[in-house]
Amino acid sequence: MILSNYHTHTVNSDGNNTVDRMVERAVERGFTSLGFSNHSYTKHYEGGSIPPHRIPGYFEEIDAAKKKYGDKINVYKGTEWDYYTEDDGFDYEYRIGSVHYIEEDGVLYDVDISGGDLINSANKYYNGDIFRLTEIYFEHVADLFDRVDCDIVGHFDLVAKFNKNNSVFDANDPRYVNAWKKAVDRIMKHDGIVFEVNVSPVYRGYRDEPFPSVPMIEYIRDKGGRFIVTGDCHESGALGVWFEQAYALLDSLGAEYIDFEDIVKNKK
Repeated sequence: MILSNYHTHTVNSDGNNTVDRMVERAVERGFTSLGFSNHSYTKHYEGGSIPPHRIPGYFEEIDAAKKKYGDKINVYKGTEWDYYTEDDGFDYEYRIGSVHYIEEDGVLYDVDISGGDLINSANKYYNGDIFRLTEIYFEHVADLFDRVDCDIVGHFDLVAKFNKNNSVFDANDPRYVNAWKKAVDRIMKHDGIVFEVNVSPVYRGYRDEPFPSVPMIEYIRDKGGRFIVTGDCHESGALGVWFEQAYALLDSLGAEYIDFEDIVKNKK
């Protein structure tokens, strides 16, 4: 099991702890590395994303943690880059590419607030066609990796966050399956991109399996894709939670996984 986390949020965006506290906890847990990935700025999520004018101070906090804990753990500057973020000109050591919103009629709506909100958005914009919403979502996910230099696919099937027991839509429906397979195929055309196995929906009680789902992991595996485990941590207590189960799942599926630090080293 690799004790490393690269999808980490702090009070600089929508996390609950400081940079220093997150690193301190990672050291306590015996982690070898920790990467910070606060949400890139979008006007739709001003309270939970980090605007460009605050990034220098955020980087200073990470540099201070590198200096303070450098003999115990490797610390990195990353970002969770949203589809609707414009280039801010800062030099990150890695980028997680994620889609949290879809724009219709000049308005962004969220795909990860609740199942009810997802249904309401489908009713409002697509005449109740929930599968049209999921198709557009996966088109956005694939588009992001055509448009932006990202290294990691963030929570690939976030649109199914509240779909436990198919309560919002049938995840076996051909339209849904074809949509995510097309997205995987497009992303796999880019060299070096890995898919995160994001355990946060399990330990938060939203799903019984991580992002992406097992059928998706199997499809990505068969396409030659690689994986990386993360907690998508918004609080220090989440570091390492459900990691053991995630690695056991990947082992049982014969899926290849790597250490997050390999990504950073290959970029240098």
